[in-house]
Amino acid sequence: MDPTLRQQLEHVAEELHPHREAQPTIESAHTDVRDALDTESTEGLSDRLDRHAVELETSHPSISTLIRTLVSELSSMGI
Repeated sequence: MDPTLRQQLEHVAEELHPHREAQPTIESAHTDVRDALDTESTEGLSDRLDRHAVELETSHPSISTLIRTLVSELSSMGI
């Protein structure tokens, strides 16, 4: 896995971690990011994270923005 991508995923995982119990969608997003880090596979990650971001737009806009930024970066890497 690209070191820059790993760093970005770790940052997002750290940001999501304290909010995991607030909403199942955040827990799911955190799990997706951790799984990508653990398996070093990003297959389908952008799509899953994009769905999480949509679900979080109203209730947690800052987390939605964080996830959308990661999705944008993944897209620019062709992932």
